[in-house]
Amino acid sequence: MKPPKEMIFQGNASDNWIQFKQTLTLHMEAINMDSKPDKRKIAVLLTVAGPEVIDVFDTLSFTDEERYNVAAVIRKFDQYCTPRVNETYELYEFCTRLQHEGKQQNNMSLT
Repeated sequence: MKPPKEMIFQGNASDNWIQFKQTLTLHMEAINMDSKPDKRKIAVLLTVAGPEVIDVFDTLSFTDEERYNVAAVIRKFDQYCTPRVNETYELYEFCTRLQHEGKQQNNMSLT
């Protein structure tokens, strides 16, 4: 069984991680990893994902319990790959937008 392509952080890391995670999940099911220990699943994840992911893994902070829990490791990568949103800036952008001439106003009600 051919493993998925390595995870690539260049470009849109969030989309790349989502796609990699989906193909890895399918690969794990195909090679019957469901009954295997989490430590082995993490080893497969890191081996298949490639050296760049191993480098990131080495920089993430884990509790002793999290380091050997595949769900916790995946959650850490989810957090790492998800872009952070600056809520203050997003609110500023929303509040300072201008309605250009000829554009209709959206009459949505919040109630």
